[in-house]
Amino acid sequence: MNSLFNYLQKCNDFLGKITIDQAFIDYRNQMKWKFKANGRDENTRLMHADCLILEYAMIQSAFATESYCKEFDYEVRMYNAKVDAKIFDQWFNISLDKLKWYLMNIEKGLLTHFAFYRWVNKPTKPLEVGDVVQLELIQVRSAKDLMERLEDGSFKNLSTSQWDGYYYIPKK
Repeated sequence: MNSLFNYLQKCNDFLGKITIDQAFIDYRNQMKWKFKANGRDENTRLMHADCLILEYAMIQSAFATESYCKEFDYEVRMYNAKVDAKIFDQWFNISLDKLKWYLMNIEKGLLTHFAFYRWVNKPTKPLEVGDVVQLELIQVRSAKDLMERLEDGSFKNLSTSQWDGYYYIPKK
């Protein structure tokens, strides 16, 4: 796992500060369907879709291969890693529906790792051409390990949420 973390850390260091261009805005607008409205206004939905900057930058810089399915965000073939990149604030929330989705994709071999990032300075509005953003890699974790069940059916690494589902707190 350290080698994938080290690779993604070097990629992130190389990307450094990312200047938003029109190509990313077009990509975000094309891919925002991935982010369900769930009562969110258009600005909030766009801000959630702005998290696509990471997969976009990784693919554009040829550090990763684009995913042609929705089960993972990008592939790092030299590590046989199908990565779901998560930009989080304090914790990674996992609804019961999403948990079932992750477990199914892990079982099928369509999701192998989670990479957890934080914004260095979290945007307060949807990204626009010319904005500059930077991300910090916090942790890379095997998806199978993260979602490991104990004999009693509970999860070894997930905590029960006060809402419907679970959460995980990535640590450096």
